[in-house]
Amino acid sequence: MKKIVIISVLFVLKGLFPIQIFAQVEFFKLPYQELKEAIQFKQQQHDKYLQELRYQELEEYRRVQKCKYEVISYLNTFSYVKEPSNGGHNVYAFTDDLCDVRKVYVKDRKVVAYICLDGVVAKVLFGQEISNGYTRIKVRRMDDHNEFFVELYFADLFTNYE
Repeated sequence: MKKIVIISVLFVLKGLFPIQIFAQVEFFKLPYQELKEAIQFKQQQHDKYLQELRYQELEEYRRVQKCKYEVISYLNTFSYVKEPSNGGHNVYAFTDDLCDVRKVYVKDRKVVAYICLDGVVAKVLFGQEISNGYTRIKVRRMDDHNEFFVELYFADLFTNYE
């Protein structure tokens, strides 16, 4: 079965006159076996891509968990946790794919603002009271309204002195 299709292409030369060029293209029906093999090949490529993506996600999760373990082990070497004061604090922030230092603002033992890496202030939707230098909050970015949970460890509250 043959189909002839006319393709119209519009060119503009130096912005002065439009010129149309007509071309005739013939489309032939592909044999069933070739089409089936092409679809299987594309499916195999897609499966391989998904497998690689899962592997990368697993490696990222392991990296974050290792970082979290190291930070918590380090903070456990201190003997005393101070009460949080109102104002800015540097914290270790953890999500499923994040292990980094961030800035937060505290008022009355609760986090009221969370600063993302790119400087965007995230609104704190709810959170626990800070206890033993730790809290968990849910935040929403102000620019794209993305919501996520963050575990926070207040590094500046840990000390060996009372």
